Amino acid sequence: MAFTDPTQFWEYLGSFWDDFEDKDLVEALWTQYFAVINDLTRTLYSIDLTKSLRYMPAILTEVGDTFPIIFSGESQTTSVISGLHNQYVTDGMLSIPTLAGISTDPLHTDTYPGQSLVEDTDYEIVNKHRLQFLDYSALDLDPALENPGAIYYAANTYRVNPALRDFYFPNVGFGSDSEVEAYTHYQPVSSGIAETQQQYEHFKYLAWALWDVMRDTPTMGNIQRGCEIARGMPFAHEAGTASIVGQQITIGTKIYNVPSGLTLAVTDGATVTQFEVLADGVTVDDNISDPTLIAEQTEWNPLTYNSKMVIVVDSGVSVGYDNTFFTNYVADIIPDNIEYKINDLGS
Repeated sequence: MAFTDPTQFWEYLGSFWDDFEDKDLVEALWTQYFAVINDLTRTLYSIDLTKSLRYMPAILTEVGDTFPIIFSGESQTTSVISGLHNQYVTDGMLSIPTLAGISTDPLHTDTYPGQSLVEDTDYEIVNKHRLQFLDYSALDLDPALENPGAIYYAANTYRVNPALRDFYFPNVGFGSDSEVEAYTHYQPVSSGIAETQQQYEHFKYLAWALWDVMRDTPTMGNIQRGCEIARGMPFAHEAGTASIVGQQITIGTKIYNVPSGLTLAVTDGATVTQFEVLADGVTVDDNISDPTLIAEQTEWNPLTYNSKMVIVVDSGVSVGYDNTFFTNYVADIIPDNIEYKINDLGS
């Protein structure tokens, strides 16, 4: 029999369960197991619904999660980390804005009316998979539980779409969250959207743009675009008309604040295509004639300079990027039979 509500499980255990020692600890553990199953089910369902980068949300909003928390051992005095297992706070969790304590004894809510907690004031999400309380002594724990703890209800939780994090990121070459988050330097600003959501919306478009280049024919234009985007250059999330004031470009509902050291590659009023790079600073040269570049490539045969390729990053390029990812991605999009060098002068 499948249990959608873990409390149904206790009804089948018999009368011995009423007097079972440390029952709340066991119930909390089993509730976590049920939560893991539910999370896996939601993950599979969300992946099935988000096979298209165009339509998939970067962040999944979930309603009505319950978090049973039992404190034990050193956590009562020296540590403020909750007893939740890492699997229970789903990997990729970005935010749980509020938690509300739920009484396990509805006939005596006067002794434990429940406590309302707020993220970043009372607790925080650590490494996207662990709930950590900031002041254990300030918590009102449920006296009906045998061990110190409480059951909390979250009206809304927000986590990274697993299809994005577990499929699209790795397939374009990102090895970790830190590599992805290194690309937040120039993310566009969208009004009315929380900063975390803006960040991961940008990550979605970054993965989409890089994926798009990898799937296309390796023409000079596509290689150039892939090198620019992988190096962290600003690009348009969607097609539209550019409205420019200084270094600020508005396309549709998004504003791109291009770093001052970069020269804009589009003009005011220009029609911009999706994933078009918005600033100059990275070039791909497949016919080397610059004496300086030739002098730097001492191991190459001078008779074949015109069949080599050099990716040049200007010294004024200061946008955030991860060097390991950049070099690996460039190696992936350039055909195997072409020799190339990266001449990165940027900071």
